[in-house]
Amino acid sequence: MNWRLKICDYHQLLFPQHHSYILFEGDSIYQHLSVKYQPQINFLGMFSNDKFMAGCNTKTKLPWNSPFFLVDFYLKQPKKFLFLGGGPCCAPTALWKRDNDRSISIDIVEQDPLVLELAAKFFNLPKDRRINIHHTQAQQFLIQNKKKYDAIFFDLGFTYERRNDKKYSFCAQKFTLKQLKKALTPQGIIIYVVIARRQCHQKQFLCELYQQFKKFFNYCELYSDEPQNHKKIQSHVFILNQKNMQNNKPFTKLSKTDDHWSNLYQELKGKQMNASVLT
Repeated sequence: MNWRLKICDYHQLLFPQHHSYILFEGDSIYQHLSVKYQPQINFLGMFSNDKFMAGCNTKTKLPWNSPFFLVDFYLKQPKKFLFLGGGPCCAPTALWKRDNDRSISIDIVEQDPLVLELAAKFFNLPKDRRINIHHTQAQQFLIQNKKKYDAIFFDLGFTYERRNDKKYSFCAQKFTLKQLKKALTPQGIIIYVVIARRQCHQKQFLCELYQQFKKFFNYCELYSDEPQNHKKIQSHVFILNQKNMQNNKPFTKLSKTDDHWSNLYQELKGKQMNASVLT
């Protein structure tokens, strides 16, 4: 394993007006990894090949712009979680911290051991019997999996640019969607993250994904995060369920809409800190 540590090395990051410190930079057998910190905005993030993977707010300890909280808008008391794509594991760590009655179980699928080492060292991923680590590919895990989950987080870096990449082509294949559906409890949901711009060919790509999902799931909702500072990155979160479902009313007053391109995600994200279940 080849890596080197840089302390207090300034580097321009997601927010160019702020300085950042490179806390770690090195290579695993799969990718070039780095951990960067911006104290001015309480940002700590992990990067793969200089592209942002995920991070957390060092003050609130909550994941940075993560859709993980959407599970609270749909499920009342989820107990079994699956994360396909671990990264710094900020979302599963947040779920673990709020589990006061020690009743949940979390499976994390991440093939890169160094990613999880960094998650433990810099992002406080705990060692606990409720958290099970699987060092394997997501596709292989789904083939072998026999368990059922209340919530599945599918966040493998699937982007418009990678739609034809052999490494990511399985993400929207029929076999994968069948395995995901099979792994859900009757009321369970899938939070499926895609990176693309909602325009031209990329919007067509999202429409095609939506139609593919509708073949396997009766319920398919889309939340879109508006791009910031005219950047090319835009997150789209599909909520998939086997049955038609309603929002968990105590956590949102949003009305249902037939416009699947409406920007509900931004408003929901604004309610994150006010949702009592997260405090």
